[in-house]
Amino acid sequence: MHNTAHLHRQELSTEFILFDQKGNTIKNFQNIFPQFVSDIKKGIEHYLETLDVYSNQMKVNHLSYTFITHNKHLVLNLLQNQPKLKVLVMSNFDQYHAKSVAETLSYYCSNNFELEVWNKLELSVDSLKESPYDIIISNFIIPPIENKRLIYSNNINTVALISLLNAMMFIRIDE
Repeated sequence: MHNTAHLHRQELSTEFILFDQKGNTIKNFQNIFPQFVSDIKKGIEHYLETLDVYSNQMKVNHLSYTFITHNKHLVLNLLQNQPKLKVLVMSNFDQYHAKSVAETLSYYCSNNFELEVWNKLELSVDSLKESPYDIIISNFIIPPIENKRLIYSNNINTVALISLLNAMMFIRIDE
């Protein structure tokens, strides 16, 4: 990092001509780990200020990119320490169908989810709104609920559902 900070203009690929690949990589990383990337950028800006080295957005992005890509197992460690997403599985068939789906998803999906089945007698939009769940999967239509991701699937034992749930780990809701 220290050498990269000092050799910025002499290093190849530190500035882009047409397409800011490093900036886009940082933005993609920031979508998954917003607080972490923000902290990295603040730390790098402070570091450059302390060194009394000229700083601009491109240099901060380049150093952020260097930090993220050169740290061994960084992404793996960040992913492993992400809070698990709470997922509610509901079925209008019966509770056993929902349990079967939850078990299937638990087996095929990453271990970044806490899967539960709705076990109360009554169901309302308000109770779902107040629930701790991040994602709600059902085989019946639920009206949109603020700050909840809803997955409707008539056939909730599909490969597409498994792929979608795994992808949900990387989609953050702006709160």
